[in-house]
Amino acid sequence: MVELVLDDLDWEHAATLGEALGLIRSGKAAVEATGAGIDEDGVLQIAKLLENNETCRKLNLSANNIGEAGGQYLGGMLKKNKVLEYLHLWGAKIGPLGASFIGDGLKENSTLKSLAMGNNDIATMGAHTLAKSLRDNSALTFLDISENECGDGGALAFADTLKDFNRTLEHLDLSDNEITEFGARCLARALKENNVITELTLAYNKITEKENMNEHKKIAWIMFGN
Repeated sequence: MVELVLDDLDWEHAATLGEALGLIRSGKAAVEATGAGIDEDGVLQIAKLLENNETCRKLNLSANNIGEAGGQYLGGMLKKNKVLEYLHLWGAKIGPLGASFIGDGLKENSTLKSLAMGNNDIATMGAHTLAKSLRDNSALTFLDISENECGDGGALAFADTLKDFNRTLEHLDLSDNEITEFGARCLARALKENNVITELTLAYNKITEKENMNEHKKIAWIMFGN
């Protein structure tokens, strides 16, 4: 999948919470603190800084112990922040409830374009709340929630949103989510009504009858992988 990465901005790397906070305070535009030992209390400090921040456009907090409380803090931040465009939270132990808080934040956010939340155990509940939040969001163009056990319930939630509500999202990654032919067909039918999605990734799911999913030209861009 082609990810929105804001290539005009070089990452400033932080190895600790203190370094990450320092970079944000100093006005850096792209802060990467992957695996920096940041817990929910640290996320609270970062979220508070970002609420009224006017410079940080990219933030990567992947592989930290953000947890559900951290998801709540980031969701609250998204309701107030006006400049952040890229948020990467891969493998941050956010869980279903944390994803719900982030979804609530997306409803009131008008600037975030790219959200990566793979491998966070958000399950069907988290996928459902994120999908529902996109009914009220007109900014996000890239969403990665791969490796989250969203199942057919999560696929159906996104199908409903893409069919009748959202006309902004362009890239959606639902790889490795226990989705079967039923969920894939729901998504395929939704894409017949949606001309904005350009890439839907369903790799490493429980889909065997792949040739039947691409019978319409509008869904020829579905990428099944292995």
